[in-house]
Amino acid sequence: MIQIKGVTKVFKVHKKQPGFLNSIKSLFFREWVVKEALSDIHLEVRPGEILGLVGANGAGKTTLVKILSGIIHPTSGDVSILGFTPYKKEYGYLRQISLVMGQKAQLWWD
Repeated sequence: MIQIKGVTKVFKVHKKQPGFLNSIKSLFFREWVVKEALSDIHLEVRPGEILGLVGANGAGKTTLVKILSGIIHPTSGDVSILGFTPYKKEYGYLRQISLVMGQKAQLWWD
C-alpha cells in the first residue's frame, strides 16, 4: 500500500545571468530561485491497484518517483509504502522495490 499525504518538494536553484562577466560575478554573489516541483500531493494506492503517472514535461512525475523510491526526501509531508518510509532506506523496504529510469534509447534490448 502506498500512502502520500501532503507531499511538497522544493528545490533551490542558482539563477545565472547571461554573459562572461556575470558568470565570474556569480562565483561570489549568487542569486537563488525557489522552484516548487511538487505541491501538496495526496494519493493512496491500495493492494492490487495499478497507477500510471501522466503529465507534461516539468510536471513532477520523476520527482514523485524519486521520492517513492527513496532517492530524495520530500520537503514536507509523509510517504508510507508497505509501512516503510522510503528515504530511510530500511533493508526490508529495499528488498521489495526495483526501479529502472531512463529513456527508451538508453535501454539495452538484448
